[in-house]
This record gives sequence, C-alpha cells and structure tokens, in this order.
Amino acid sequence: VLESGVVTVLSHLDNEGRHVVCIRPDKWTPSNYPITENIRAIYLTLEKLIQSEETQVNGIVILADYKGISLSKASHFGPFIAKKTIGILQDGFPIRIKAVNIVNEPRIFKGIFAILKPFLKEKIANRFFLHGSDLRSLQHNLPPQILPEEYGGTAGKL
Repeated sequence: VLESGVVTVLSHLDNEGRHVVCIRPDKWTPSNYPITENIRAIYLTLEKLIQSEETQVNGIVILADYKGISLSKASHFGPFIAKKTIGILQDGFPIRIKAVNIVNEPRIFKGIFAILKPFLKEKIANRFFLHGSDLRSLQHNLPPQILPEEYGGTAGKL
C-alpha cells in the first residue's frame, strides 16, 4: 500500500518548515485492497512525521489530488468512513494540519464538502483550499520550488 503512491511526502519542506503530504486516490486500485488500507497508510505516514519535533511544532500541509477519481472509487469512501477519519484527524491524532490544498477535484466535490463541513471544526474547515485545476492558485499556498512538475513546480517528478 505504501508503495502504491496513494500517499507520498514531498522531498522539500514549505517556506514555514512544514512537510507536505501528497494524497492521490487515483493511484488506488480497489480490487487490490480495501480503502481502509489507504487510511492506515496515511496514518502510518503521519505517525512517522510526528516523531520529528520540528513537525510537532510546525505541523503539516496536505495536498490532495483528485485527478482521475471515479464515482466507483469515491463510493468506497462512505459517510461512516469519512466521519470516522475526520474525527480521528481532528481529535485523535496529535498533528497540526495547517492547510489542506485540494486540486483537480470533480465538480461534485463542492457538494460533498458541504456535507462534510459540519463535521469539521471551524478552525480546520477554514484551512481547506479548493484549487480545481488552477495550479497557479495552488502556488499561492505552496511555493513552486517544492512542488513536483505535476503540480506546476520545479522540484522534479513525483
């Protein structure tokens, strides 16, 4: 699961010393393993990052790329799993999520986000940024020198 590319930590820290965790659901093949294994892989990655005192202080940034996400893949992430994941990230995991940058989200995502938003604390809800396919918008939040070429950056291929 960790080698699938669903979750990757970018090579460089952002300007505020934060790791950027890139999540790409399109790399997941549902017939290979259940969605819960992706969630475990994300938590394992965060667990490793939180061991650093620098990460404990500075927090992390999430870059979620929904390019190529199909309705069949999205259907695996039902309301129960969504609510549980949000609860654990907000209240059950000692990591500071400073920003969640979402790119290439399908149009329906805004509706889904509106449903999930009441489960988010206001502080974290305000840290969500929907960029669509506008990579220049993403670069207002994350500098191009740390972003891979896939996201309009200059840090090589992901």
